[in-house]
Amino acid sequence: MLNTPCLCRRHNSSMPKPIVLCFSGADPCGGAGTQADIEAISSMACHAAAITTALTVQNSQGVDSYQSVDTNYLRAQSLSILDDMPINAFKIGMLANRTLITTIADIVSSHQNTPSVLDPVMSANTGGALSDDGYASCLRQQLLPLATIVTPNLPELYQLAPEAGNIAEACRQISKNGCAYVLVTGTHDDSDEVINRLFKYGELIDEQHWPRLPGEYHGSGCTLASSLAALLARGVDILGAVRDAQDYTWHSLKAGQRLGKGQTHPDRFFWAKTGWSRD
Repeated sequence: MLNTPCLCRRHNSSMPKPIVLCFSGADPCGGAGTQADIEAISSMACHAAAITTALTVQNSQGVDSYQSVDTNYLRAQSLSILDDMPINAFKIGMLANRTLITTIADIVSSHQNTPSVLDPVMSANTGGALSDDGYASCLRQQLLPLATIVTPNLPELYQLAPEAGNIAEACRQISKNGCAYVLVTGTHDDSDEVINRLFKYGELIDEQHWPRLPGEYHGSGCTLASSLAALLARGVDILGAVRDAQDYTWHSLKAGQRLGKGQTHPDRFFWAKTGWSRD
């Protein structure tokens, strides 16, 4: 099991925190999006520089609507941060439309030596669209070639590789678009276990089995992708980062609470309840 407090304790306090630049939508109920990114990245002893790509009307029961931000303003925010801070990783979540995809692709392409985690958010776990028509195709063409790793669930996987007949074939198609690593999450399977599979150039290189927790969770994919980005920002190798991010996410879900009338919110600071101290 990943001991998150130990991660924090091992960080040299005299050195600057690794910084993850996040692009994600704002969730006013605090379960997903920007809020999830900040909590997960902070738990990994990193700093989240968070740029909001869209505003949403949603709660734990579902998404009512979304409104994307002005792309020129988003670009100005990004350039301001990149001019000021050394960015150690990118985390890319909800982008909402093709114009935002193009803008983010242009920004990330100027930093191709910086690891990037792409969470291909197209709809919410609670239901409701979070992207417009043509989004998956645009993502495929413009951002997949720039990503270090993409973290789709099964429905998202087949939207990114619509001609594929199985998981491995879909991952091979995605890698042909330039993204070497695909972490396919098994949350949408109908089984007693969640099986997450890591592919490299379409070949299975790791498989992790997790007991399926009861209920449904708001922000699980964001938690996984942002903790993974933070671990890569810290210089953890990709296999270790993928395994540790899964462990952290599973324990965040296990410790989660049903704060509203719908899905459970992960507790991304579950480790703080252990009484751990930095002393």
